[in-house]
Amino acid sequence: MDKKDTFVLHAKYLTQVEKLDIGQRGMLFTAILSFASGKEIPQMDPVTEMLYCVIEEQLKEDFEKYQKTCEARKNAGKRGGIAKNEKQNVAKLANASKAKQSLANLHDSDSECDNDINKKTMCKADADALFEKLWKLYPNKRGKGQVSDADKRHLLDIGFDEMNRVIERYKADLALEDWRKPQNGSTFFHKGYIDYLDSNYTPPEPKKAKKANTTKFNNFTQRDYDYDELERQLLNSNPAH
Repeated sequence: MDKKDTFVLHAKYLTQVEKLDIGQRGMLFTAILSFASGKEIPQMDPVTEMLYCVIEEQLKEDFEKYQKTCEARKNAGKRGGIAKNEKQNVAKLANASKAKQSLANLHDSDSECDNDINKKTMCKADADALFEKLWKLYPNKRGKGQVSDADKRHLLDIGFDEMNRVIERYKADLALEDWRKPQNGSTFFHKGYIDYLDSNYTPPEPKKAKKANTTKFNNFTQRDYDYDELERQLLNSNPAH
């Protein structure tokens, strides 16, 4: 944008500005003045830069309207010959129409800005809350601080119900194989759960029962003996001399 000594700063952005700390507000105001003066825009943190981009688009739109107004006045002065009252009426109609459209555009822009900021804030809060619930369910609570915000957002996309099933499936698999140890939580909640999602999971096959031992040493019909009767017969028998 060409250098311009003055510009209009809309009060409708006050709600978003109040969410910034003092340092961020100062950086935002410096960036606006730099833009209006045609100087290089300073570096900003992501939140401040998001709000600045919205305000910058408004400044560009206002500047384009200002240039069109100046050009129209210049051309009107050159043409002349138009009745004064007629010119005023046309200008009033045009300005009223432009003002109405500008208000609508500003409202839409403001709503989009609010939605973007609120959506990011709400998504992070929801992702953090879901992760805390899932972390309590997981058996190996190691590496919690290593789980990134991106991983938490992926968990939010999957949802609590399916992730709860995922953890239960994983614990059931561990129970079938005593030698396996659960992964660290940071590993599992990164990509370790993928095979246990509804779309990927295959239940393990049940283990076959062992066959009974039928060797030649016990593959016969057991006999029943009356040991008391055998003992009596032996005691009453006369041994041969």
